[in-house]
Amino acid sequence: MMTREQLHRMVWSAPSTKLARGLSVSDSYLNRVCRILAVPRPARGYWAKRAAGQRPPIVPLPPAPPGTPPGWSKGMPVALFRSRASVADVTILIDRAARIFGSSKTDGGGAYLRPRWRKGLLDLTTTRPCLPKCLSFAAELFAALAARGHRAGIAPPCEVFVRTNVDRRQIAEGPEYGVGEKLWSPFCPTVAYVGRFPVGLAIVEICEYRPMHYVGCGRFVSESEYVRLSPAERGGHTLRRMMHVAAGRLKLIAYSPVFGDDWRLEWTETPGSALERRLDTIIDEIEATASRILEPDAGASPD
Repeated sequence: MMTREQLHRMVWSAPSTKLARGLSVSDSYLNRVCRILAVPRPARGYWAKRAAGQRPPIVPLPPAPPGTPPGWSKGMPVALFRSRASVADVTILIDRAARIFGSSKTDGGGAYLRPRWRKGLLDLTTTRPCLPKCLSFAAELFAALAARGHRAGIAPPCEVFVRTNVDRRQIAEGPEYGVGEKLWSPFCPTVAYVGRFPVGLAIVEICEYRPMHYVGCGRFVSESEYVRLSPAERGGHTLRRMMHVAAGRLKLIAYSPVFGDDWRLEWTETPGSALERRLDTIIDEIEATASRILEPDAGASPD
């Protein structure tokens, strides 16, 4: 692996086009690696000045921003996390999640998607019908964070982060969903940085614990749907049971991904209040939490 220090020395030793050929990568790829690792590059005209005998200054390597990988190796997925994620990078993350989640099978409960691939995926817990809604909200959330100057993406493996426990239930009633089976989780958390303060993010489609009627062929329907069926459609079945049923509404969980820290915020969508309409308030609460934890005495009155 090439460290940030080694990459900095290299990019100031020769033009990037020449270096890229030596590394068997494209010039644009190498430039993106520098942006990921927060390594400054020579400005336009630098090498022409050097060729003319001038000695323009070398920009020193700054400290690594929070979440910056310690180095680079060939084949590194350069769009997973950047110091300032662009619209194109967010689009790559969303498209990747749409492709992998969209082709995934469901878990043992037969509802929520469970991708076999876990690396580089957004932290989404969703059924197939709700996947487009989850992806749309994730894109709007990232855009709203970026508008406030906060970086967001997949946490790099160099950060030893832990993911919070994700409860899919709307309210804590009945047994937890998926008791006895291993539920899907991403390899690395989805994280936003409010300054140097890391915030884990998980988007969850909630489920409700409610009575369902069996109508044959492995199909259960709700009470309201069951009463509308004809006797023939009911198939003579009388089995009624309590089940977790995906509600098609979202919950956003913001939490501390740092082991030992214990704070968590949740916002649950209601039929008349979509989460997209509450993004400003949500980010206000996240920023207030970051400020309170980073500067616990900021609001204290002097003695």
